[in-house]
Amino acid sequence: MTQSPNSSGISPAQSPESQPPVPPRAPFLLKRIFLLIVDPEWWAKSAMYPYSATFWALFWVTVLTSIILAMTLLFPVANNFVSMARDFAVSYDHNYPPMLLDNGKLSFTGPRAKPGQFIELTGENAQLVIDPSGQAKISPPDGDLMMNVDVTQSNIVVHSPLYQQPQIISLADIQGRLAVILNLPANAAPSANQTPPVTLDSTSLTRIVNIMGLVFLFLTVCLGWLLLFLQQAIWSVLMIILVAPITVMVCRGLGMPLRVAYRIGTAVMVPVLVVSCFLESLKIISLGNQATDQWETFLQLAVLLSPIPIAIWAAMIANRLFGGTKTSRR
Repeated sequence: MTQSPNSSGISPAQSPESQPPVPPRAPFLLKRIFLLIVDPEWWAKSAMYPYSATFWALFWVTVLTSIILAMTLLFPVANNFVSMARDFAVSYDHNYPPMLLDNGKLSFTGPRAKPGQFIELTGENAQLVIDPSGQAKISPPDGDLMMNVDVTQSNIVVHSPLYQQPQIISLADIQGRLAVILNLPANAAPSANQTPPVTLDSTSLTRIVNIMGLVFLFLTVCLGWLLLFLQQAIWSVLMIILVAPITVMVCRGLGMPLRVAYRIGTAVMVPVLVVSCFLESLKIISLGNQATDQWETFLQLAVLLSPIPIAIWAAMIANRLFGGTKTSRR
């Protein structure tokens, strides 16, 4: 049995009222990000667009803010450390005896070497300690240091607030790379299967710092960016999961489904990440480090939990904008 067309020539099955609503086209990416940052109504309007539109805005904001934080927080510290190492290398022969790295073991050598000798250098936010004998009694590093490098007889140990555990690099692995950098001949090794011993003095240290300094800067910024990206991504996911049910409760009069509330929660995190990046770049707060006083603790908690009140605000805006209609469940 076929349906007869209505007076407009459209059958009931094909009438506009029976067709599912088509989601509106979202603005292009840069405009979308800009609107989410400056216009609170767009937090609520994000409910009208597919989730991918808001997701990609948050993704690229996370990438960019992580890069900015890595460059403003980590690059100056790493660059300061490289400058300190370069000054140390240039003046090394005047102040210290040569060091010998042989079979993965570091030691002072030459007539000026003394038992239990060590080197301690402290710069802005960085400290370097070379202690092959392990007998040095050095006070613990200042809590404000962003990087503390300890060179023992057989390892390089890097401490930083960015790492949950100290990063340990074997000097046996370093020795072969240093031999390549210094162009040491293969016949300098005691046997064919051994790496040539490396003598560290002003000439060799300066060459090493000039070559490895750029690599160190690049790796520090890249690793820092990755850790900061993961930190912000995890924070965003947790906040989105937390604020979505709250948004549904506030918008219960609209019959808003949870999947639509996720769009608003994702949109809210865009301006939150931008503001937190601004505050961290100015060193007003530091979300990755433990607070040192009550005021800093308050600021950290205020920023970390700020998506909750902002999501409630966005939900109230949604009630005002869509109060006369039911929110699309698509």
